[in-house]
Amino acid sequence: ILHAKGDYISFLDSDDYLDPHCVETMLCNIDNADLLICRYNFEGEQKEIFNKYKKTKYEGAIQLTKILTINQAITQYCIIQPWGKLFKSNIIKNRHIMFNEAISLGEDTLFVLDYIKNVQSIVTIGDQLYIYSIANKNSLSATGNKAQETLKARMMIIHKRIDLADYWGNYDSNKINNVTLSDISIILKELARDSNLSNRDIISKIRSIEEDPIIIESILKSNPSKFSHKFIATLLLKNNIIGLFFLVKMIKIKAIL
Repeated sequence: ILHAKGDYISFLDSDDYLDPHCVETMLCNIDNADLLICRYNFEGEQKEIFNKYKKTKYEGAIQLTKILTINQAITQYCIIQPWGKLFKSNIIKNRHIMFNEAISLGEDTLFVLDYIKNVQSIVTIGDQLYIYSIANKNSLSATGNKAQETLKARMMIIHKRIDLADYWGNYDSNKINNVTLSDISIILKELARDSNLSNRDIISKIRSIEEDPIIIESILKSNPSKFSHKFIATLLLKNNIIGLFFLVKMIKIKAIL
């Protein structure tokens, strides 16, 4: 990053690739915004014939907060990863936004959230310009024996997102807090999948969530529509660690979240 000489910086994972017109299309559409986000497509899947998402520019606190609540699974906009984006080089360098090399997971998401905190405008375009390869991914979404490493990273990301919403004036706070609850649901799934965790380990990690005042305050302000999220919120707010422990054990037996 420090040696980059261009006006913009973009990132590409080593096993992914770009549409041949990716860079050209991004540059033609950024319109001097501080960040551009394109949509992605999975490797091997056919691209959409008709683009159902129009180019949108977000400016000001109210609109920028909406970026944090975009549903990736539905829209195929990945907000919290560096790839599929065009960053302004001068913002990164002048604000000293760097990847935290002291952590091995979640540093890419923290980088993006730090960057977004320093922008005035963001453009999203509907073009699927980034081709995402699922194979050999080593990320927060990976399964297996990752829960011990990812718990801390996910909680850091939750804190950063809440801090960003507060910085912008807490607009759309219900949606932000619902995203917090969704993250907690993912954490519980990861605890269930980690075969290296003892019962004592699981309870200890659940307690670390329960004792986090920022997360609990966010959940207290949430308004979840999904039953499983409501159930998790109730257990957390009632300090029912044993209930959450048995929920994790049930996830091991059957996917219920």
